[in-house]
Amino acid sequence: MAIREALNSIGVNFVEETVNDITLYTPDFYLPELKLAIEINGNNHYYPYSTRFMNFTNARNKVMRHYGFQVANLSSTMIEGLLRTENKEGIKSLVQRIVDSNKPQ
Repeated sequence: MAIREALNSIGVNFVEETVNDITLYTPDFYLPELKLAIEINGNNHYYPYSTRFMNFTNARNKVMRHYGFQVANLSSTMIEGLLRTENKEGIKSLVQRIVDSNKPQ
């Protein structure tokens, strides 16, 4: 919900958990104007005791990038940490930086 609220507050067009017709993946959030997928990755996306992505997550990211999509991976642990400290502005700032860094130059 926090990412949805942040995207809404910065006024960017997005869809949630909709199958991408090209890659057949379902990103958590997709911003069509930027061809940007935002993924919230829980512990099941990482190897145990590591920050390395599991093979499926790596494959998903490679396929998305192969077809010209940008992928922003956010750790659910980081998002939960910001929410625990009631730092919704921090989440909004993070999402704004992701959107800004993926805008065409």
